[in-house]
Amino acid sequence: MLVASNGRSSGTGLGMGGRMTTHLTKIWWDLNKHKLVEQAIPEAEIYKREWIGLTDEERNNLWREVVGWGDPSHDDEDLMKAIEAKLKEKNA
Repeated sequence: MLVASNGRSSGTGLGMGGRMTTHLTKIWWDLNKHKLVEQAIPEAEIYKREWIGLTDEERNNLWREVVGWGDPSHDDEDLMKAIEAKLKEKNA
């Protein structure tokens, strides 16, 4: 039986290979086992979140804003930059 769950950030440190890592430890008292239980949560699970893409309407709006209706002054690179900026905004 789980009575309480307490998240404790253990901070950052140098992991294997000398790169910075972040880890989180979850601690609770297990009434059945009469002891404190500690569970490390992997870095990949801490930062796991769902990707937010563009809707059809957003794609169409970007196309019209950047490319317009055959305006030769805009190219594919302008469209790619606009898409990248919109995705960064939505996933920040």
